[in-house]
Amino acid sequence: MNAIYQMRRMLLLLTAVLFSLLAASCDDTPEVPNETDDRQPIIIEEGINQPATDEELPEEEEETAQEESGVEFEDKGEATTVEDLIAAQAKISSFYFEQTVAYPNGHVFLQVWYKDENMRLFSSQGGYGMAEEFYDYETGTVISHQPGSDEPAEMYTFDKTSPDAPDNPVMNDYSAYTLLGGEEIDHQYCLILEAPNGDLVWVSTKYGFPLQTEYTDSLGDRLTTKYKNISINTVTDEDVLPPADLEVYDYDGN
Repeated sequence: MNAIYQMRRMLLLLTAVLFSLLAASCDDTPEVPNETDDRQPIIIEEGINQPATDEELPEEEEETAQEESGVEFEDKGEATTVEDLIAAQAKISSFYFEQTVAYPNGHVFLQVWYKDENMRLFSSQGGYGMAEEFYDYETGTVISHQPGSDEPAEMYTFDKTSPDAPDNPVMNDYSAYTLLGGEEIDHQYCLILEAPNGDLVWVSTKYGFPLQTEYTDSLGDRLTTKYKNISINTVTDEDVLPPADLEVYDYDGN
């Protein structure tokens, strides 16, 4: 993750912590929002029919990924090469995953949907400080808003090729990575690759999709984060596009 992106996340985290402390001083039982909007996200597995919170995320997740029928992914296990990972990655047209990023002073829960150059990213900290962002990789714009707020959403520009862009595994150039070895993550064999910037990523030999990453954030902390509840090639347009009635203010004035 990059410096600007991490600073935005840290500001979100600090704001959320302050908000929760103020809420606790006024009421011992603050209400926690249960959902982000009226739309239903993709069902990853039976029983999940709304955005989860970090409290609901299981400590151990054995299932690696679900995929759309009709798209075949071959798993060569320990015989997998980096070229095989690139070939599998090319078959991914959409994906969903969840992450809990554990910072030294708290953690942020993320949900990410991606399909056809569009990404939706939902984040929360302890049920507070929720934010939702809609990235359009074709136009290079992102719409950001706080679910439940009466304030209009804000539109910014971003460069999808810069470190400022959010984590997008299908854009990882594995040909530029260094192969360090292999390891099993949640019953799925992975190749361990080192990115040019020193980040480590454990990539599934079946899907060419990461299951774990280790990186240094903008504050110098070394973090290890897993990709959970992964779903491959099942995301719909409704999952990634902003609501049609969402009021948007163009912050950059384009």
